[in-house]
Amino acid sequence: MQYTHPPVQKAYALLQQISADESARQLADMRERALMNELSMLAEAKEEGIEEGMKKGREQEKLAVARALLDVLDDETIALKTELPIETLKELRASSG
Repeated sequence: MQYTHPPVQKAYALLQQISADESARQLADMRERALMNELSMLAEAKEEGIEEGMKKGREQEKLAVARALLDVLDDETIALKTELPIETLKELRASSG
């Protein structure tokens, strides 16, 4: 196959050179695996970051709901509905009053 675009010609020549040399092929395979591992780790870290952000967002929402209910409900009822610890509600009540 004849390639006319110089970068493609260069890449094809490099591919032929690597393919002909066993140690170069092994190095290329190792590099490719390392790059794939890095991409996998980055994707996993991104997913963990998203999950952590969502968890913090849910916690902040619970606190906002609890603050809104402090003047109309007792701590036990708010704790039951928001799943926040009573101690957290007592701290919120003390800081809002």
